Amino acid sequence: MSEKIIKFDFSRRKESPFEDSQEQDDSQEQDDSQEQDDSQENVVLGPWNSPHLPLLNLFKNYLEHGIVTLSFDSRPENVRVPNALKGKAQVALNFSLRFAIDDFDYDLKGVRASLSFSGRNFFCNLPWEAIYIMRSKKLNEVEIIEKHIPFDMIR
Repeated sequence: MSEKIIKFDFSRRKESPFEDSQEQDDSQEQDDSQEQDDSQENVVLGPWNSPHLPLLNLFKNYLEHGIVTLSFDSRPENVRVPNALKGKAQVALNFSLRFAIDDFDYDLKGVRASLSFSGRNFFCNLPWEAIYIMRSKKLNEVEIIEKHIPFDMIR
């Protein structure tokens, strides 16, 4: 059975739904608009422009259907896995809402959870930058994040 491959263009910037294209004639309205723009600027510069938003959304979608396998490079400093896995360019871990992990969390920074290794729990931190393959078993879909593939794995 062939696998589907989904590709994202991370170089495109998303427009914010908060942007106001109308010009204000009255100076008071302009001052109010400037204050609104300043407060909205923080939102626009945050998640709306994150290159990880498509990955986060895809991960959420895959989770709704069952087990998600993440393949990642464990060598970056901000990756947290047991010492037996640290230092490897290719590690794969499974995540699912059905695993009922109390501290399972995912956001624009990455995926975090306490996973069991040989019967012992270990808190893992997988930033999106380290993840280069995301697979949904149920949907039979694979996302390959080419720019995250470790250089030494490319031939």
